[in-house]
Amino acid sequence: MIQSLQRQAEAAQSQSRQLKSLLETTFTAVFAVRFRDVGPEIRAVVVDLVGRWIGLLPATFMVDQYLKYVAWALSDRDAGVRAVAISRLLELFGGSSTAHMPMAPGTRVEPPAHLPLLHGFIERFTVRFKELPYDIDEEVAILGVQLLTRLVAVGAITDAQLPASDCYGLLIDNPPAIRRAASGLAGQLLQEDATKLESSYAQRAKEAADAMVAAAANTPKAVGTRRSGRSKAAPAPAAAAAASDAALATTLLSNPEQRKKVAMLGALLGMMSLLRTGKSLTQPTTGTNATSTALMDQELVDDMVDALYDRLPVLRSWRLIVDCMSDDLLAQLWGPTGLAHLAELLAAAVKRARSGASSTEKGGTNAPRQGPRLRPMVADGGALMEASQLLINALPRLLRRHQADQNVVCPLIALIRDLKLELFSLSGDDAGWRALLILVGEQLAMRGTVAELFTQCAETLTFAASSGPPALQPSAGMVLRDVCEQLAGGLSTAATAVRVMDEEDLVHAVEELAAGDKGADVEELLSLRMALLRAHAVLVRLDVKG
Repeated sequence: MIQSLQRQAEAAQSQSRQLKSLLETTFTAVFAVRFRDVGPEIRAVVVDLVGRWIGLLPATFMVDQYLKYVAWALSDRDAGVRAVAISRLLELFGGSSTAHMPMAPGTRVEPPAHLPLLHGFIERFTVRFKELPYDIDEEVAILGVQLLTRLVAVGAITDAQLPASDCYGLLIDNPPAIRRAASGLAGQLLQEDATKLESSYAQRAKEAADAMVAAAANTPKAVGTRRSGRSKAAPAPAAAAAASDAALATTLLSNPEQRKKVAMLGALLGMMSLLRTGKSLTQPTTGTNATSTALMDQELVDDMVDALYDRLPVLRSWRLIVDCMSDDLLAQLWGPTGLAHLAELLAAAVKRARSGASSTEKGGTNAPRQGPRLRPMVADGGALMEASQLLINALPRLLRRHQADQNVVCPLIALIRDLKLELFSLSGDDAGWRALLILVGEQLAMRGTVAELFTQCAETLTFAASSGPPALQPSAGMVLRDVCEQLAGGLSTAATAVRVMDEEDLVHAVEELAAGDKGADVEELLSLRMALLRAHAVLVRLDVKG
């Protein structure tokens, strides 16, 4: 019996050697030659079969002798061959080119058992892998993003090899299909950052609660006497400090469920900071960006939100975002720039809910990479209604709270145009509608000092008066007329102040202004310039709208 089994084993080994020899001969005589065939269809078949052999018999074929052919095909002059090569590599790493929706953030991925055999191959071709998302062919670029996503998911590429800024950069200034493909990769990194932030936020919430308890214990209580019947109140500074500590302790971060969602928002703000300044804000440090005014361009934020909108439910958590903008502890952690970025996220998410997803370019997979960004009217009606119902009541409060921070106010005013404004008329809240527009007018006529804010205020007021719901246009027109009268009065006053200056003072003021100096006469010139900018912002839009 043993001898029979030995003979069978020897026969099987002999057949295995013969098959291996036959495969090697076939590969050398046919595939290695046809790999350079002039016909792209032949080259694609060769790469496809080599990739399948490697996956079927990794112990035999998962070596550089065969892997290199698939890797070389990544640089083939034909897009179809490059696409086949990436598809085979995706399968080798346990992924699939047919999975149109990547995994949800935080989903654990089990690496394939043969991954250790591929470490040298990955290290050798990492540079080429990182170039694939920028391929001129859109289908190849999308597959390249999927490949990078899989490599990150299985831990085959380190942060040093693929910096987060490179991954996040795929979400902006790219065709819609590539941006949405990159949402899976960005989602993985955002989840990792959010996990780190969650523990940090929990610690900060605990510190705030402890500070409130300590302040309450140290604050003198009111005392009185029977004879006078009067009580002595706690000193004003101590009472103010206690109130401040209480405000910090009453934070969203005290709730574990809310904290998890807030951490994802914090990760998004960190991503925006990284894209804008190259500096990561993963770890919250009070005041880090307190003086920073570098914000992302709103169009880039729109691209980013369009890519992540379906993947990150937190972008549709309207109440959470509004509450975050009113949270004192989060205001400390995120700083003015973080709050401004949060307002931009809110405005972009409302716009995405109203306008729908950006469509892919027409012309097939071999169409040019860059193309028009079309937005078919497929709105997220339910989300837009929910956002509108909340924001028409919350916006006045937010505009008052952040009235001194123009970077926050600007996107809040812009998003008014994307809300379902007919809710004001349906609820009969004409007074609320007027009050909201009056706040916008105050920013334009009195508070604002930057051209972009003037533009958004003027655009919102003229839109409401000429293109808003018909039932609301009369009220909007009255507010617009009042604002125009204020602007005209301000311009007249500023012009008069400059007109009464004698020629010598005017020349001196212009020289001081050019040198960056400040003086009474320079202030008059600056006031005139500001009045002209405000009036121009409205006049241009009144002229355009007819």
